[in-house]
Amino acid sequence: MNQSYTARKALSLLLILCFCIGMAPGLSSGLSTPYYKIYEKKRKKSVPEEKQNSLNSFDVCVSATTAVNFATQSDGTVASMETYTVFYDANGGSGAPPAQTKTQGVPLILSDVQPTRTGYTFLGWSRNSNALHADYGPGDRYMIDLSATLYAVWQKNPEIYTVSYHANGGSGAPKTQTKTEGSTLYLSDVVPTKGRIFRE
Repeated sequence: MNQSYTARKALSLLLILCFCIGMAPGLSSGLSTPYYKIYEKKRKKSVPEEKQNSLNSFDVCVSATTAVNFATQSDGTVASMETYTVFYDANGGSGAPPAQTKTQGVPLILSDVQPTRTGYTFLGWSRNSNALHADYGPGDRYMIDLSATLYAVWQKNPEIYTVSYHANGGSGAPKTQTKTEGSTLYLSDVVPTKGRIFRE
């Protein structure tokens, strides 16, 4: 049995396995062409039969939405594509998501876990620890083939103040009001009563 036939038979079995588990219709990069068609196109090229068993690379389906490329080494071993690590830093808060692994050429869906910080609102993530605006939100796609640390971006919540009224010997003082930092509070127009005339 020649090597060309053996290689083609092994690849055919791999493709059949992928189709049986529903993972070979297309690649995660958005290609809609089934893999077997791509393979057939390669075979139709004018390549001597004795060289058809030495394909440089092939695609192996690893999940319903992801296809990872493997390259055949000169010694016959198969090496996977590079992977990168995305770390999260709560940047003064707590509850940052655990690190995630990105595969070269495959978009990474960022964690939807959101950190918390007392007195602040979480805006998203940035590669800059001092950023005022977020570059990524929970569940966004991270496309860069590069390891990185994403820092939480925070917006300080405005302070809330309480304004209380005391009738000071009289009765009917207005109810307590709250004032938000940076906003104008209009004082109550309720007038307390006593045996004397109330002066503002």
